[in-house]
Amino acid sequence: MSEYTGIRDVAEFLLETVLSYQGRTWFLAAALAGIIFLSVMRGRRARTAFLYPLLFLAVSVFNPVLLFPIFVSHPEFGSQYYNFFWILPVPFLIAGAAAWALDHLGNGVLRAVLAAAACVLVLGAGYQGWMNPEGPLLPRNPDKTEAEAEMVGSVITAQSRSDFPKAAFEDELAPKVRRSHPFVLASFSGIPADQEDVLLAEIEATDTEFLVAVTGSGTDLALRELGFPLLAETASHSVFSTMY
Repeated sequence: MSEYTGIRDVAEFLLETVLSYQGRTWFLAAALAGIIFLSVMRGRRARTAFLYPLLFLAVSVFNPVLLFPIFVSHPEFGSQYYNFFWILPVPFLIAGAAAWALDHLGNGVLRAVLAAAACVLVLGAGYQGWMNPEGPLLPRNPDKTEAEAEMVGSVITAQSRSDFPKAAFEDELAPKVRRSHPFVLASFSGIPADQEDVLLAEIEATDTEFLVAVTGSGTDLALRELGFPLLAETASHSVFSTMY
């Protein structure tokens, strides 16, 4: 979804993002159960630590009424909104609720049942990478960033003569690159390759060193025709230098 014409559109986007974030897991549902359990069993202390911050997020970050004007004025915000879900304390809620229950509730038999239920949740609620015959599915890099963005960022930082290299991106790869290479700066949005004079003026005004285009796109082909040196090609992007 790239155009938001009403609060309902934003609300549907939020629901789609929740489902996408949770995937085939039960972790968000388990976290909700955990906050309800802790708020009841632990009282004010748990509500102060977990419930009240979540209520604040519900009326701010996850409130479609407040988000609607942001989506309308900045539709590209939608592609980055997914990152807000990382601030939800899902692991702490699940682990905290399970640990407190095992430490305070019932006798040995009940605790054994609770421990078994917790193990079933952990093993059965995820993508079950533990069942992969080749071993657990581990991230390809410690920052858990996309491999494409990692490669583009590595090319830029290796080739740049500046501590803060500036690059223009055809698509929305810039924030993904900055997650693993925070010193890479996005100098201007879009690459007006069909207007050479405008492009050269933008490059000069912003001291842009690199242009990153989607491989095979019109922008990519135009940059090649304009003679910009091709530094590298990744799986789906081409990195050009502005230094002839």
